[in-house]
Amino acid sequence: MSNARNLANLLGTGTQITTADIADGAFQANKNLVINGAMQVAQRGTSFTCTNTNFITLDRYNVYEGAAGTTYTVTQDSDAPAGFSKSLKIVNSTAVSVTGEQYGGIGYAVEGYDNVSTGMGTSSAKDVTLSFWVKSSLTGTFGVTLRASGSSSANYVSSYTINSANTWEYKTVTYPATSLGTWNTTNGIGSDIVWSLGTGPTYSNTAGYWNTGSNKFALTGETKINGTAGATFQITGVQLEVGSVATPFEHRSFGDELAKCQRYYTEATPQMVHAYSTTNVSGKLSYPVTMRATPTGTLKSGTAFVDPIAGASIFPSSIDTTVYEYGLNDSLIVSRNYSGLTINKPYWVITTSMIFGMDAEL
Repeated sequence: MSNARNLANLLGTGTQITTADIADGAFQANKNLVINGAMQVAQRGTSFTCTNTNFITLDRYNVYEGAAGTTYTVTQDSDAPAGFSKSLKIVNSTAVSVTGEQYGGIGYAVEGYDNVSTGMGTSSAKDVTLSFWVKSSLTGTFGVTLRASGSSSANYVSSYTINSANTWEYKTVTYPATSLGTWNTTNGIGSDIVWSLGTGPTYSNTAGYWNTGSNKFALTGETKINGTAGATFQITGVQLEVGSVATPFEHRSFGDELAKCQRYYTEATPQMVHAYSTTNVSGKLSYPVTMRATPTGTLKSGTAFVDPIAGASIFPSSIDTTVYEYGLNDSLIVSRNYSGLTINKPYWVITTSMIFGMDAEL
């Protein structure tokens, strides 16, 4: 039931709304500490192959694959429970038996600024509740962990059960308040959530308590997606909120979610460059939002041609483009290897010519 409907029900029955009702998470905007919980934003792409590496797939979600011999295919899938249109889906290629420090999982990092409201790591700490929809070809008990920014300083492994194969199920897990651990409250990692897909004993633990002194993010004896060839695992509707009770998922507009994601990754093209020699151009690259930190910029796609406004487009003999990252709002780009440019003349840049990926991910 939506927050608006909850409010309408209260009004319709003549029930007086109290201060406590207003303070309740169900009536609060921005209660969800997770960005892109509905898996709608996919700036980097909608299909990925993950082999023995860790990388961001759908915006804000890191897929971990550290079990040699298997590969995950990761997609933004249109299969989702009622009220959602997208999910993050993983298909495992080959069965492996994870040992030692081998691992597999899905991770989400909460920025420290967003983690402040939890009070975790202080005497004012509050319970936090994680809720999500999950669908898997395998049934059994799985692990999902909340870790402090110093992952060895405090981590809490919880268990949840998938009861029916290939069926969307709603899960909730509450992590009790703790004064333990180091929890960043600025623009670094404040905490992170890890859904294990199959992890060796080094990083596994029993459920139900705050562990310190070692990095744990998996459940001992858990069902392992990477242990079955062709196994699938999907999640969506991810919400992390302060309190001990899960409230209805906070659906934000796509535009709001995109802007929040662009704080960590965005794509941009300089609108215009100028020739500072007969072979090189430079220009300003602006971001749509202020980024979390000074980003790392790379040319994602395009052939780097420039347009003199009147006349044929000019292509470089080979692509040689550098981003000089200056701050949180813009950068300088330099593109080389042209011929016949007019010094100090402006040149248009067609959007598809230079698409830069600017990465300030946690």
